[in-house]
Amino acid sequence: PEGVGKLVRPGPAQIRFSLHYFPVGEEAKDDVVEVGVWFYPKGYKPEFATEGEVRLLIDGTFTTGPRARDLIIPPHGYLTLEHAYVMDTPVRLHSFRPHMHTRGSAMSMEAIYPNGTRELISNVNRYDHNWQVAYIYEDHVQPLLPKGTTLLFHSHYDNTVRNRINPDPDQWVLFGARGVDEMSHAWVGMTRLDEEDFASLTAGREAQGGRSPIPPVP
Repeated sequence: PEGVGKLVRPGPAQIRFSLHYFPVGEEAKDDVVEVGVWFYPKGYKPEFATEGEVRLLIDGTFTTGPRARDLIIPPHGYLTLEHAYVMDTPVRLHSFRPHMHTRGSAMSMEAIYPNGTRELISNVNRYDHNWQVAYIYEDHVQPLLPKGTTLLFHSHYDNTVRNRINPDPDQWVLFGARGVDEMSHAWVGMTRLDEEDFASLTAGREAQGGRSPIPPVP
């Protein structure tokens, strides 16, 4: 987004990324993977330092033991997972990219504000593992979340014949990295703000008649 950047320090470094490949029964002759890096002019410092896309697990955590111990989908069955994260600083959200595998059917991201109001920010209700899409918010509607906001995620799975890309509804499905296994996390583009920047962005948004950062208490 405009006015933000992620610091890349000089010296030896690696850019890592991962891809899912599937057998399609024919040779892929022209497979090309590209990575793009956009640089600001030398000496220019963007207004905000962004974290880029942050991976928020819905199937567990990185610190409390094995991931996905509750991710068990029975044959011809369904499953819903839920996980919440509390923002310890104000944040501005740029994008939402859900990630599941072939049994994934929907994922939502909801904000629970410190005043108790709730707002559904994004709901991908026709998730398709074949299309890993990042949903990017326009500048004037990028969610501005105050410190203490809870982001609540729900992931839904469909292991039935109604799921058109289900490889085998007769199988039990557990956590794993293969496309026929399952997992659940969201890549959320976010920039952390201090209170002064949050107040400034909020005032500017309200002056332009844009999206209100916090819905009123009903």
